[in-house]
Amino acid sequence: MSTLAWGVEQGLLEVSAVDVLAEQYARLHEAHNYPPYPVRPVAGSAENLFDHFEEQSFHLAYVSNALDHTDDCPSVFDALVRATMHSGAVVLQHHLNEGTRQDWSDSHKWNLDLGGKWLEATNRDGEVFELSNRPDLELTYLNYRSNLLDGWIDIVFRKL
Repeated sequence: MSTLAWGVEQGLLEVSAVDVLAEQYARLHEAHNYPPYPVRPVAGSAENLFDHFEEQSFHLAYVSNALDHTDDCPSVFDALVRATMHSGAVVLQHHLNEGTRQDWSDSHKWNLDLGGKWLEATNRDGEVFELSNRPDLELTYLNYRSNLLDGWIDIVFRKL
């Protein structure tokens, strides 16, 4: 369920959402007779983003607490950047090092962290990928909460 629904209801945004659980959400929504929800995701995965959308389709690509659940985080991050128009934004909100924190459960496949200068993804085998180390991105906003609170990060890149 998209956290951007309020913006859609207010007429501020148009949201196109993709979620592997879209069909399950629709069944729950129907089974419990919930009122219409303003953002209806299409069934799909981030790894297959271009089955649904073309490159440079969006002014903003937004991912909340999902990159660590993907099978191929580096490819998904690349797809998000490619799906974003020039001068658009890639916005991420995630817990840091969630793979480790969740003991590498089936659904937590990656650690996301701020490396030396870049947003990094590390898989359970210890391979590190510098996601944001690329010439077409510029870091424009970073909000990091302490691991003592919840280890949450808000990060915004501008696509150059």
